[in-house]
Amino acid sequence: FYYEADAQHNPRRNVVWTDAYVDPAGSGWMVSAIAPVYAQDKLEAVVGMDLTVDTVIDRILSLNLPWQGYAMLIGRDGTILALPPAGEKDLGLAELKDHHYEKAIHSDTFKPEQFNIAKQPRLKPLADAVAKGRQGVNRISFGGREMLAANAKVVGPGWTLVVVAPASAIFADANTLYDQLIKVGFIMLV
Repeated sequence: FYYEADAQHNPRRNVVWTDAYVDPAGSGWMVSAIAPVYAQDKLEAVVGMDLTVDTVIDRILSLNLPWQGYAMLIGRDGTILALPPAGEKDLGLAELKDHHYEKAIHSDTFKPEQFNIAKQPRLKPLADAVAKGRQGVNRISFGGREMLAANAKVVGPGWTLVVVAPASAIFADANTLYDQLIKVGFIMLV
């Protein structure tokens, strides 16, 4: 990914984040942050830091969220970079763990299309919001269950953090309060 940080592809000389790819050295799915090193306006090198997607899943997306919720990380192109087991179940996807490293050495290997939210019709509202860079809450459906998905941009790599939870779990307290108010109203009428 040296070329992604060179003068032609990165004239602003910023840190550049790659999309998720299979590491040819055998570390699994990975993303890299790379930055150019200049000496007197001449590109001398590109330095980088690699981060395995498993690390992201284990450390960031394993948050203990309320309402049976979970987080997932979406790349700039709409590809799911990190998805915890609850998300795998809802989306009918299995995180890619088995790799054929002899193939990765000869070419870049990126996640397949089924991991792109824009390619999943039921995720269209979320995909549209992510593509437009809008923060907010979207209603989506997984297997007949209504879900709410809140999304926000991650500064730096330009990824989107999405927190998903069943709408029924989020609204449960409000519905319970509403039911209690109705009961109190009936009692007062009697």
